Amino acid sequence: MNSLPLPDRARWLLEACLRDDGRAVEAFGKWRRFADPDRMEGRELRLTPLLHANMRRHGLSDQRLAWIGGQAKHIWLSGVLRRRKLLPVLDVLEGAGVDFVVIKGAALSARFPKAVGTRPMADFDLLIHRSSVRAAMALLSASGWSGAVEAAFSDADLNRYHAIDLWESSGTYVDLHWRPAASIATPRHAEGVRERSVAASLDGRPVSVASATDHLFILLCHTFEDDIERRSDWIADVDLLFRLVPPEEWDWRLFHRLAREHQLDRWIRKALATMQAVTGRPPPPGAFTLLGAAPTWRGVLQNREIGLRGLPASSSFDLKARSNGRKARGFAGDVIGPSLKPERAVALALEGQPLTAARTEHPRRFAFPDTIVFLEGWWLPEDGCRWTDADVCVFCVPVALGKAGEPFQMQMRLAVLPELRNRLRARAWAGGRVETLVFRSAPEAEVFVVGGRLLPRTDGQEGALGVLWLRLDGLFTPDERLAVNDFTRRGVRADYIEALLTSEVVARLPMLDHPLPLGGPESDVIAWTGWGAPEGFGRWTVGKESRLRFRRPAEKGAAVNAVAIDIAQVFSAGGPVVFEVQVGSEAPGRFQFPEASGIARGAVPGGVVTVALPPRDADQALVEISIRIRDPASPHELGLGEDRRQLGLVVTSIAPA
Repeated sequence: MNSLPLPDRARWLLEACLRDDGRAVEAFGKWRRFADPDRMEGRELRLTPLLHANMRRHGLSDQRLAWIGGQAKHIWLSGVLRRRKLLPVLDVLEGAGVDFVVIKGAALSARFPKAVGTRPMADFDLLIHRSSVRAAMALLSASGWSGAVEAAFSDADLNRYHAIDLWESSGTYVDLHWRPAASIATPRHAEGVRERSVAASLDGRPVSVASATDHLFILLCHTFEDDIERRSDWIADVDLLFRLVPPEEWDWRLFHRLAREHQLDRWIRKALATMQAVTGRPPPPGAFTLLGAAPTWRGVLQNREIGLRGLPASSSFDLKARSNGRKARGFAGDVIGPSLKPERAVALALEGQPLTAARTEHPRRFAFPDTIVFLEGWWLPEDGCRWTDADVCVFCVPVALGKAGEPFQMQMRLAVLPELRNRLRARAWAGGRVETLVFRSAPEAEVFVVGGRLLPRTDGQEGALGVLWLRLDGLFTPDERLAVNDFTRRGVRADYIEALLTSEVVARLPMLDHPLPLGGPESDVIAWTGWGAPEGFGRWTVGKESRLRFRRPAEKGAAVNAVAIDIAQVFSAGGPVVFEVQVGSEAPGRFQFPEASGIARGAVPGGVVTVALPPRDADQALVEISIRIRDPASPHELGLGEDRRQLGLVVTSIAPA
């Protein structure tokens, strides 16, 4: 039978865990030398409860079983304690109207609570609607869970990823899925899983769980995607499902339809054959029916795609095989890899992407303007940075007043992992020529400037795009990441990114030779980042930093050496609002409104602050002002409304002084 290749070490352990015959003890004897704290791998530890239970059933007496039994008990107890952390999460989500379906391991626990004592439970997976993701993240963040919650999580991130994990101080993880599996991007798959969910009980609490058929399909899809960690404990989960799910609950017609529709039928046949070869037990009747019975040409492509897991596709046949499978599962046919020219990679990254700013109800000081959209190859945002997570990375910056073809510069502050400094080669392209970036001072961040030309917007909006393509050669290989058991060591960290306007674009910025109001839509070009929408009387600053840009008038008559910022109101939490105003690289000035303390919470009158402009540089007509609020507050936090934005000041206008 055509099964998947397994390393001897993995096969021995699985047979020792799952076989009912004498081969279990024989396999343990072969694997036994790895039952040592210094040699056992993390993915093997997950199987120790199952191993210990099976060896006891076989009556084996071995001194190493005592240590294995200790590990098994620890894993079991940790799972019990972690499951208790899940129930309050379910209550919080349900109370806020966030619908969810329990999937994967948590669904097993709900279906078969007495039979999963030998299965590790470290994370719990919930399928929610894509439209509920940010609300659910905010709810869990407010309940003490951590993760990429308070950073910029954009629509492009939702397109690129299928789930996000949040963790609690005890080490419990909750994974919020808007797609059940990373390998399938079509939204109808998630819709089908929700529609077919069934009622169950988790520790006495009613929940909806994925049907047995969907559970099996999601499990095998997840295994297809796993080409780095190379875990094989999925075989134990498949075996558990086949032993515990009653025959009448299986819908093999649905199972085969899903497998054919997403062109995973050859893969699933190999996976089920592997399970049978390891355990000695065949799948239920009907499981193999029609699997792998695709037309010959499609079967050949599927088999080749299976062989390419974790490997680059180079030949035309390999590219066709990968493209064929990706299209069937809802992805763009071409993979954005290092072999693609930057123009093609950028076009693919932009295809169908919403070029909208990220929004979060819990903003923190973030290193990037909120107009930057990370499209490809970037990990989820952290506080103040983003790490690359691929060898090709793309982001873009919408430029409202730019025109396609105009020159611009992309300025970035990047840092590379120290271990990669002497082996990493980085190439960058911004619409001009490909430039080489040389990292000299790891782990310290360095500033790089890449020149290029603006590209047309792809979303029908006015303006243009500043785009940056970054190719990284010499990253850690999958085997190197596996050896250190650390899959978060990415490569390059971005601390700051900004599209710098050239003189052609700067020429269209308003000139500060008269008062410039911020209350109308024309002020979008002045209010560069960190501002709310215009409200007639002005704009609120949103978050901890807001920036203004304008042109300084030429030296004619009386020089403009200072700017007056008219602040109509400040949003107070019951005391003075302290803020800094910085012009360019000059030292910031410190201000506060009102002067008195003990004021009422909410919007109170402000005033005018005047800051000096630095000496004029003949080649630098652009002036940038940063306003940094020490402690912005939201009306929602103060019980003054539903507005969750972190507000600081209402700026009415800026004027020469």
